[in-house]
Amino acid sequence: MSNLLPFLLSFIIALAIGVFIGKLIFSARFQSEKAGLEEKLIGLTSQINQLKEQFSNEKMQFEKKLAISNQEKETIRNEKDSLAIQLSKKEVDFENLWERNKEQKDEVEKLQEKFTKEFENLANKILDEKSNKFTEQNKENMKNILSPLQDKIQLFEKSRRHP
Repeated sequence: MSNLLPFLLSFIIALAIGVFIGKLIFSARFQSEKAGLEEKLIGLTSQINQLKEQFSNEKMQFEKKLAISNQEKETIRNEKDSLAIQLSKKEVDFENLWERNKEQKDEVEKLQEKFTKEFENLANKILDEKSNKFTEQNKENMKNILSPLQDKIQLFEKSRRHP
């Protein structure tokens, strides 16, 4: 029993350290991915705001130049259309990144569950193996202790029967 206590304490400590290290690794990876996605999101938001501001400036220029010839009007109109397309593309990119961020977050959560289950299975397997080994060792120790005692009892019984 006293040999079992250090083994169990060692196992529990190792298990706790393993869980702690696993959580640290997962947390660091998750934070790194999250920071990268947030940087992309900030960059896209900044680009969208710049495009909106640029679009607004172009629109004001367009309104100021209404008196200019038809060729100049057409040029400004084309610029406006181009900016609107860019803005739409950036908004679509933003939505796609947002959705991808959500999917990656779900994926990370699924991976965390998977790794937790795998860790539990591995810990249970190790515990089973160690328990079986401990049981076998105890059987052998008991046999080694009881076998000489049984021999002595048999000798004692023989000596009592044949005086």
